[in-house]
Amino acid sequence: MKNIFLRHMQTAEPLEVIYMDGHSRITQRQVTVYECEGNYIKVYCHTRREKRIFRLDHILSAQPVKKYKAVHD
Repeated sequence: MKNIFLRHMQTAEPLEVIYMDGHSRITQRQVTVYECEGNYIKVYCHTRREKRIFRLDHILSAQPVKKYKAVHD
């Protein structure tokens, strides 16, 4: 899974992650990765509007944020 974070760190495209914190609470976040080191990633969390550090082993899933096109009549 670390490869997806490294790839998105280079492109600065946001990811949607499902994360389990130290108290086993599960949250869904939209993040932009700016550093990946060891077992941690440093991200800007668009959901919380602040920088966060996540443990890789607590990330349950990660996928690119879906982009929606406007439909014109």
